[in-house]
Amino acid sequence: MADMLGPYELRGELGRGAMAVVWRAFDTKLEREVAIKEPVIPANADATVATEFAARFVREGKAAAQLNHPGIVTIYAADIYDGHPAIVMELIEGQTLGDVLAGGAVEPQSTHAVLDQLLDAVGYAHSKGVVHRDIKPDNVFITHDGRVKLADFGIAHVGSSATLTQAGTIMGTPGYMAPEQVTGQPIDARADLFAIGVIAYEMLAGKNPFGELADVAPTTIMYRIVHEPAVDLPPEAFAGAADLPPAIMCALAKDPVDRFASASEFRTALGGGPLPTRSHPATAATAGFSPAPTTTSAGSSHPRRNGWLPYAIVIGLCAALLGGFMFATGGPGGKGASKSAGAPSGSTGRAPSAPATPAATYKLVTPGKLTVGSDLDFPPMEQLNGDQPEGFDVELMTAIAKEMGLEINYLPPQKFDELIPRVNAGKFDVIASSLTINHERTKKIIFSAPYFEVKQAIAMKEGSTLNALEDLKDKKLGVQSGTSQEWWATENLKREGVIIVPFKKTSQTFAALQADTVDAVLAELPATNMMVKDPAKKLAIVWQNGTMEMCGFGVAMENPDLAFAINQALAKIIESGEYKSIYEKWIGPYEP
Repeated sequence: MADMLGPYELRGELGRGAMAVVWRAFDTKLEREVAIKEPVIPANADATVATEFAARFVREGKAAAQLNHPGIVTIYAADIYDGHPAIVMELIEGQTLGDVLAGGAVEPQSTHAVLDQLLDAVGYAHSKGVVHRDIKPDNVFITHDGRVKLADFGIAHVGSSATLTQAGTIMGTPGYMAPEQVTGQPIDARADLFAIGVIAYEMLAGKNPFGELADVAPTTIMYRIVHEPAVDLPPEAFAGAADLPPAIMCALAKDPVDRFASASEFRTALGGGPLPTRSHPATAATAGFSPAPTTTSAGSSHPRRNGWLPYAIVIGLCAALLGGFMFATGGPGGKGASKSAGAPSGSTGRAPSAPATPAATYKLVTPGKLTVGSDLDFPPMEQLNGDQPEGFDVELMTAIAKEMGLEINYLPPQKFDELIPRVNAGKFDVIASSLTINHERTKKIIFSAPYFEVKQAIAMKEGSTLNALEDLKDKKLGVQSGTSQEWWATENLKREGVIIVPFKKTSQTFAALQADTVDAVLAELPATNMMVKDPAKKLAIVWQNGTMEMCGFGVAMENPDLAFAINQALAKIIESGEYKSIYEKWIGPYEP
């Protein structure tokens, strides 16, 4: 008997990835062949998260079904069939652009023809308020008669929801994501144009400008996207089509304001039209994306703690566990399965990497000691027990220092907003304060590999009549100032009438909740769980987001070798099992 999914007879897999499987199927009611995309939801996923994901998948599929354009794969239906969320779509006979690129570079005229059709389709989607967010060669189909069709709007931002972002959430495929996507910032249509710029470059050069599909670690690719300009296209790649390279490099600008404002502008420029005025040209001649280190900044205006994790790429902590990656100017790439620790991945003629053995070259405030700055007010991550620091971050950083052959030296609690300028001023060596990896901060400090992932949660008093985000209108929400929680609440809740009340410390936000100074608190889940578990406080979690964010240790811009050494030590601690022990002591059951 044939396998069925609702009224659809499954006739075999067309493709399978980490996050979804696509079936060739037969619609028994309309008697036609279709393709069905079904998300892969991990068996151990939290039930609430799985339900939320399924609902979002179907909702966005239905919204994308409203798109009616010859260059977009038609969606026939989106629903939950026999308990499985699925999107039913047009079956395309042809090949993906990824299949085409497997054969090497594409000649300029054909490249222009594909880009023109692709931008026409994307421009239409943008006009309907839909941002794709995952444009890549495998999502671009070329039919047997040469028509281009864009598929897979399954993680698209649709309509007004495009501005409702989770702080630190990234979705997409590493080699084609815009810098603002990589760093978990709000995105708009210009992120899609960046992805098309990457595709255009790849078609002409025969390789991805940032290393996708070239045995380069995802974290290295994303570091390059944020920090390193694409190398200029060689002249032989665009012979007879001189208008293509300037337009493509414009689309690859790091700052979205320097890219094309619309798909139609991009199309016009590919045909020889004008380029927008740009302040940060994305060419190899440009200095690095990160500005010179500053010692006067007051820290990031965006999130504090944490900063990534998607449904579409599960690299975060898993990537960190595989070896020493580094978010740092000129830093080394990730470790491949057959490479030695810290070996650069996929050399492409970019800025030189840090030395292979940097221990003798990194700088320390006090020789023989790793001096750490933290606000020490974020249990169970970092806090004071009497006058002694303790917590997950503290024990992990202590283990890292030991692995590096250094004595650990925690300074007294620092003001959170002063951590970044003080590390750059040489007051301490490293920030260990559950610090967010995000676009703004990568301009000011060097991050280690991500070492922890976390959700956000809203807590209220037990028995409160406030049970959902919608109930917070005209109510006071306590947050710690300078954190991802403050940023997210300001971006998403303030316009809905929620009154955002900032406090200097996390502990102060919960004290305010106990004293009825605020109606609810938004904080990270570990800290919220710790407060809720205290029966004396009588608190309850009423909401948590379904996506995660990630933390990294921060060092001064002028000290990249220290970040490299920290990453090497972290990789060894993970491999030895010590990381797991520390995690389970402070956080709970560990699932890599």
